[in-house]
Amino acid sequence: MRSYLSLDLIRQLITKHFLNEMGNNSTIKSFKDRVIDETQPILLYRNLSKKGRVYSLKQNGLVVAHTTAICLKNVDFIVNKAGKRVAINSKIRNVHAFVKGYITYKDIVRTTNKNILPVVVKYDPFCELGFYIEKKLSKREIKTAKFIIANERGITATHIR
Repeated sequence: MRSYLSLDLIRQLITKHFLNEMGNNSTIKSFKDRVIDETQPILLYRNLSKKGRVYSLKQNGLVVAHTTAICLKNVDFIVNKAGKRVAINSKIRNVHAFVKGYITYKDIVRTTNKNILPVVVKYDPFCELGFYIEKKLSKREIKTAKFIIANERGITATHIR
């Protein structure tokens, strides 16, 4: 006999997944005492100089903070093509790919009402695609997402396009 999960149970499991993804160490640490304007979008990128998976937050052209976990909403995935070409030609990674969005603390839980499962987002500067998801044996480039969580395991997103 088949057993089915109720829609409410599925929503609870998804909410729990997203809250667990944030982790216990989701402190945003200011850089040079700069302040984040949460009404403005930030650019998020993985900081290759720091040990572990640390993300830098940039606003108005300046790094304003660092974090190991963050949630963003209304996200665009941006790749600077000239910077990517330099990385490919020199075979040395550089900062040329960003996730642009607004910091959020609670909106992600609301998305569980739509029963949308998260997907893992990847980026490889030496791959022809920008940000992408893997589906079976193929890769699909993505440009936007409703929500992302960036943490020590990478980036997870919902409502991708």
